[in-house]
Amino acid sequence: MNLAIDALSVSYGSTEALSDFTLDVSDGERFAIMGPSGSGKSTLLRAVAGLIPSDSGTIVINGIDMTNTPAHRRPVGLMFQDYALFPHMDVVHNVAYGLRMEGVPAQDRMARSRDLLDLVGLPGFENRVPTTLSGGEQQRVALARTLAPEPSVILLDEPLASLDFSLRQSLLAEMRAILDAVGATSIYVTHDSSEAFAFGDRMAVMREGEIVRMGAPDEIWYEPRSEFVASAIGQSNLVPMSTIGIARDGVAFVPLDATTVRAAGQLSGVVVDSRFEDGARIATLAMPDGASRLDVQVSQEAIAGVTITFDVDQSRIIVVSASEV
Repeated sequence: MNLAIDALSVSYGSTEALSDFTLDVSDGERFAIMGPSGSGKSTLLRAVAGLIPSDSGTIVINGIDMTNTPAHRRPVGLMFQDYALFPHMDVVHNVAYGLRMEGVPAQDRMARSRDLLDLVGLPGFENRVPTTLSGGEQQRVALARTLAPEPSVILLDEPLASLDFSLRQSLLAEMRAILDAVGATSIYVTHDSSEAFAFGDRMAVMREGEIVRMGAPDEIWYEPRSEFVASAIGQSNLVPMSTIGIARDGVAFVPLDATTVRAAGQLSGVVVDSRFEDGARIATLAMPDGASRLDVQVSQEAIAGVTITFDVDQSRIIVVSASEV
């Protein structure tokens, strides 16, 4: 086991940021953690990196207890969203910085830094300075610098949050490939569910310093188990106190008895809004209970006030716990 966190608790004054947190990440595994702001994601990474102390629990890396080991002696690389590149250094010296701190000879650290720049798609950028690079290029340099000392664990704290959507998608795919190529064990934290699903071999959803759901991405998508998790991962049409889910393309959530829906096979609602979204025409329906709203995909623009009746895909019904709101 490459990284084992057991019963870790971290507090800021009277506020508990992590509570009895336990997680095992296997050697070479890509693990994603998502959750809202304040759920403890960044605190977890900083505790593993040794940047903040823990109140209790242990952090074990490669079988060695690192709980009280200073940050600079932990085999951990931490990558932030703000790049944190040195503006007075050129690209190759930014990448080589950690190696220099470890006392690696100049010729060796320059050779490794150039190899890593090739790996992240920046050959020939050695003499550029960070201020001349795009955001995506700076993030590639930051990744190369993180990889340079060959850390046992790589921690990525919302590394793509400041980039536009299309660049985030392409860099995320490249980052997965690079981490797989070097065999790195990594933890990627984000508030973006699409990034978490795309990055992780496994993933977890956090809430108030604890993991509330963990598993393979497809397991979590099709079995969120609670309203909080369903909402966090982007399941549309989640209604408070619902007990069943059915999506607009086959997966959405409505406050109806599961047995009733399965028996009827249909639902009806009154159109209150119609829009084009993500390549499809979507109608928002007011449901018979007077409070719920349901988004459904329609073939043409729906007119406000019209009642739409649609079939329920029985195989896509998802039951969640209303008690875990």
